[in-house]
Amino acid sequence: RDAFPVAYEPEHGARIGLVDSHDGLAEWFDVESGVVLHGVNAHVADDGRVVVRALRSIPSTPTSFIGAYTPAFLYEWVLDPATGRCASERYLSALSCEFPA
Repeated sequence: RDAFPVAYEPEHGARIGLVDSHDGLAEWFDVESGVVLHGVNAHVADDGRVVVRALRSIPSTPTSFIGAYTPAFLYEWVLDPATGRCASERYLSALSCEFPA
């Protein structure tokens, strides 16, 4: 069967993983469910938190992000390695930025 090997399953939650550049170990952060197909940027802020920006969408059905156009918007997560938690997350723009299917 010729099908995209990924489905949107919001009931399973979502996580972002950070890989330590020194020891290669991953730390996982729980975030709000959504679909991210394209990352934009990430950096370590002066306070040690990691700021991640990507294009995030919320599909209406499990396969709609591939089978039908679901708009994605610029989104930001601030991950705090000191606490192991996502300190904040928010939309940065109301302008759709993703590629249509």
